[in-house]
Amino acid sequence: MYTHDSTHEGWPVLKNASGSYCYRYAPHDQWRLSDKARHDEDSANANIVAKEGPLPVGAHTWQVAVDGKWERHTLTAALVPA
Repeated sequence: MYTHDSTHEGWPVLKNASGSYCYRYAPHDQWRLSDKARHDEDSANANIVAKEGPLPVGAHTWQVAVDGKWERHTLTAALVPA
């Protein structure tokens, strides 16, 4: 579960209990999952294109780095009321 950690360029930066981040990488219209919020680096463990901006809620296909190769996997995101 990710919770709001901070804001970057008007977008929420989310963080989970393990210290991983979910954040918007504007140069590529992507949401990314990574061990760090790398707003200025083109690097992530997983990403999804989201040209409209908001985090895609529901089941969507994300690109996930597995053993150094990109694979497509379904990731389901849900918004939980605080």
